[in-house]
Amino acid sequence: MAIVQPVEKTPIMGGREPSVPGADVRRAWYAYDWANSVFSTCVTSTFFGPYLTGIVKDAADADGFVHPLGLAVRAASFYPFLTALSLILQVLVLPWAAALAHRLPRNRLLGAFAVFGAVATVGLSLVSHLSYLAGGLLFVLATLALGASVVVYDTYLPEIAAPAERAAVSSRGSAAGYLGTVVVMVLSLGLLMAHEPLGLSEDTAVALCLLLAGLWWAGFTLIPVRRLPATPVATAAVEKPGLRGFRRIVVELVRRRDQRRAALFLLAFFLYNNAILVISSQGTTFVTEELDVSDDMLVIGVLMVSVVAVAGTTIAGRLAGRFGAPVVLLASLAVWVLVIGLQVTVQPGAIATLVLIGILVGLVNGCCYALSRAVFANLTPADRSAEYFSLFEIVNRSLGAFGVLVFGMVVQITGNYRVAIGSMAVFFAVGALLLVAVGLRVVGVGETVAAGGDRDGHAG
Repeated sequence: MAIVQPVEKTPIMGGREPSVPGADVRRAWYAYDWANSVFSTCVTSTFFGPYLTGIVKDAADADGFVHPLGLAVRAASFYPFLTALSLILQVLVLPWAAALAHRLPRNRLLGAFAVFGAVATVGLSLVSHLSYLAGGLLFVLATLALGASVVVYDTYLPEIAAPAERAAVSSRGSAAGYLGTVVVMVLSLGLLMAHEPLGLSEDTAVALCLLLAGLWWAGFTLIPVRRLPATPVATAAVEKPGLRGFRRIVVELVRRRDQRRAALFLLAFFLYNNAILVISSQGTTFVTEELDVSDDMLVIGVLMVSVVAVAGTTIAGRLAGRFGAPVVLLASLAVWVLVIGLQVTVQPGAIATLVLIGILVGLVNGCCYALSRAVFANLTPADRSAEYFSLFEIVNRSLGAFGVLVFGMVVQITGNYRVAIGSMAVFFAVGALLLVAVGLRVVGVGETVAAGGDRDGHAG
C-alpha cells in the first residue's frame, strides 16, 4: 500500500505550488489502493502459497522434489523461490515503468499494467487444471504488473495534494487498501466456510477466492482509469531512463560523503524489510504446512491482522511524533524478533499463541514501511526526492527477493520451515544495529536533523 514521506519534507515540483484537483480525482486515486491491495494480501500472503504448494507436492517425485527446467527443487521450497524470482525481475521492470510514466498517458498506462496483472491473477484460479509451472509463470507476471502499476500510481500524489495535505491523502489511500482487503477476505471466508453446502471442494473454493481477487482488481481499476488525469508526469524529461538512471543514484549514495547516512539506512532497510517480506509472504504457507491450520482459520487470521494493522499504523504515527520515527522503528523490529521466537516454538493447536502472533504482526506490519520512508525522506536531498524514492521502491520490492531466496534455500537444505523462519532473526538484528549506527535521534517524523547538522548531513 502506498505511503509517502512526511509533509514538511515533500518537495514541490519545479519550485511551484501544484494545482490541486478536486475531491473526485482524489477518490479515484484512493480507488486504486482499494483495487490492488487484494493481490498482496489475499493472493500472495494468504491463498496462493498453500494452494500452489499442494499442487507442486502432487507433482513431486517419491523424494519430494520437482524438476523445473531440469533443476531439482524441493516441493516445499518452490513457492519461496518463485516469490524471489518475481521480486528479482522487478529490478528490470520498475525503472522502465517510471520512465514510461514520463512519456505516456498515465491513466491508460496504469490501467494496462493493472488489467494485465488482474488477468494473470484470474488465471491462477485455473492452475489445478494446468500445471504448477503455468501457475508459477502467471504469478510472476501478475507480481511484475502490480509493481509497475504502483510506480505509476505513486506519481499522482504530488499533483492531487498540496504539500501540507500529502500525508493525510496518502494515509486515506492506505486505509482504503486495508478496507478493500477486509471486504474481500470476508467474502472469501464466507465462501470457504460454505463450500460443503455449496457442493464445492476446498480447493475449488480457494480457486474461486483467487478469481474474486483478480476480478476485484480489474473491476475497481476502471475508476482511476476513467477519472485520473491522462497527462504524463509533469517534470523535466528523464535524462537517464531505466537502469542507467538507477545506477547513477546508487553511485551517488556510495561516493558522496553527505549521503553516507542515507546509504547506511538504505542497507538497514534492505535487511529488515527482507525479513518482513518473508514473514508476510511465507507465513501462511508455514502455518498450513507446519501447524495444519485450515483455510477458513487462515482467512480469519489474515482478517485480524489487517484490522489490527490500521490501529497499529495510527498508534505508531503518534508515538513517532513524540519519540521520533527511528526509536519507534527500532521498537517495531524488536517486536518482529519476538514474533519469530513465537513462530519457531508454537505447536499445532496452540490457538492463543497464534492469535498473539497475529496481533503482534498487525501492530508492526502496517508501520515499518511508513516510518522507514519518513526517515529516508529526511536523509536525502529535498530537491531530488523523486529520484531517491524510486531507488527506495526498488530496494523495497526488487531487492526484497534476497530474504525470500535465503528462506527458500534453508527450506531446500533442511526441509524445515521453522529453521527458515528463525534465520530471519539475523536480518532483523543486523538491520537494527545499522539503524542505531545511523542515529536514533537524527531524524523523525516532523523533525529536522539533530543539532549540529542539516538534513543532508553537513556539519553546521
